[in-house]
Amino acid sequence: MKGNLSISSIAHETKLLVEKGSVLKAACILDVHGYIKGNIKGTTVKIGPKGKIDGNLNCNSLEIYGEFTGNGEVVELKVFKGGKVKGSLSYNTIVVEVGATISGPMKPIEKDQVLLIENK
Repeated sequence: MKGNLSISSIAHETKLLVEKGSVLKAACILDVHGYIKGNIKGTTVKIGPKGKIDGNLNCNSLEIYGEFTGNGEVVELKVFKGGKVKGSLSYNTIVVEVGATISGPMKPIEKDQVLLIENK
């Protein structure tokens, strides 16, 4: 799936509300310049400087220039200058630029514990 992902933009001033119990599944680069409230499962999510996501998020790559509020599990997390995170994110790798704001627990994703138990 890498390489040729299409881009889906949520334009500035656009509000997207995902119903409770539902998940927005994005098999593309989700480029958020507006506002999304709800649960998201995606490949690559970029939150632009004026973008906001409020909800639970599960994706491979998350780039935050705007604001993320909620909980999530992300393989690659990048928070850029001006980016804000409120909530709890688990990650595999993390990059935080000077000028980013993080409030809430950030923790590495637990490695596969089943293998550790089998190796005893």
